[in-house]
Amino acid sequence: MISDIEAWKINCKYNWIYMKPNLCEIQDIKWWPCPVEPDVYPVVLRPMINLGGMGSEVFFINNESEFLENSCYGYFSTPFIKGIHTSHDYDISNGVPFNETTFEGKSNSEFPGCFKYWKLIKKNAEVQLFSNLKKLLKKLKGYSGPLNIECINGVIIEAHLRRGDCGFTDNYEMPLYIVPIWGNLNISETDNIDIDRIKREKGVLEVIVDSDLLTKTGNNMQRKAIVITSILPDDLND
Repeated sequence: MISDIEAWKINCKYNWIYMKPNLCEIQDIKWWPCPVEPDVYPVVLRPMINLGGMGSEVFFINNESEFLENSCYGYFSTPFIKGIHTSHDYDISNGVPFNETTFEGKSNSEFPGCFKYWKLIKKNAEVQLFSNLKKLLKKLKGYSGPLNIECINGVIIEAHLRRGDCGFTDNYEMPLYIVPIWGNLNISETDNIDIDRIKREKGVLEVIVDSDLLTKTGNNMQRKAIVITSILPDDLND
């Protein structure tokens, strides 16, 4: 699977998609470049471009003092959106999508940008076109290749010209969950992950250790590994 950096280089005509304010313009979402203060609160503050995925350096901002504390050049803010978080993978042929795989994420309110788990809800299914996806596809006429978008209640919050979590579904059927293991960015915890023990847990299919080069979230957390399992652990089952 290619990375966002590789996708940026080989898709010069379409790499504007990585600039998140462009997604706002397409969907008529108001946005403010830092250090311009937003007109409303709460807002989400994040980098204008993300070539690493996983909610890189996202902050939830509730008021002016929090904005002034976290605002920096190269970031922007948008109104806070509540709702169901989904990740969609498509194959695109000349701007036309087919073969949709979708995960639904369980967010972690304590650590913004960190998800407790992702649940596979659709695999290699017929594409369901929704309003904002149609708007995006109008700008992708002529593009052929993979497309990953992340949405909250149908609002596209980021997009990537590479595959997302669907790469983990090829060899497995539903039910399927992807459970991240999070750790502090400044602490090398990879060696402390007991992979053999995790693999013995009920339902676990695979454990994949991440690179130390992955992006961090706004609270200085970094994903250290992912567990692919057919059974959700009891402590995450609510």
